[in-house]
Amino acid sequence: MHVETPNEIEEYYKDKDIVKKYISKRFTSPIYQLIHQKQVNAINKVIREINPKKLLEIAPGPARLTAELEYENGISLDSSEEMLNIAKERMKGKPWRFIKGDAFNLNFENESDLILAFRFIFHFKKEKRDEIYTSINKALKKNGFLMFDAI
Repeated sequence: MHVETPNEIEEYYKDKDIVKKYISKRFTSPIYQLIHQKQVNAINKVIREINPKKLLEIAPGPARLTAELEYENGISLDSSEEMLNIAKERMKGKPWRFIKGDAFNLNFENESDLILAFRFIFHFKKEKRDEIYTSINKALKKNGFLMFDAI
């Protein structure tokens, strides 16, 4: 199923079966394992280079990337309570915060040195992507960084 609107994505990820199988369904084939590892390596390289004081991850899903980041106390924001529950469980014991929220209306202003948004922005058409970029821009500190994938 191809989802393109914020409401479609939110509804799609309310399905507990889809959420439960997210990693095993999408990241067990060799090509997707390679993509995953390349993303983790690239993010960790940027983290080491810029040493962000505040990191915000948008749409972390089940903490697929989060669990492998060389960063201890970031914030992950997702609209799916089900995804956040799995993410919290995977990150148990680590001082990472998980917040239910809306990427189109981030409640962070000039706070983040680094914002991550993988497997999220590409879902949307240009008009909605522009809205996300505006929201992200408000949340970034001056000279902050946005990392995302462009599939």
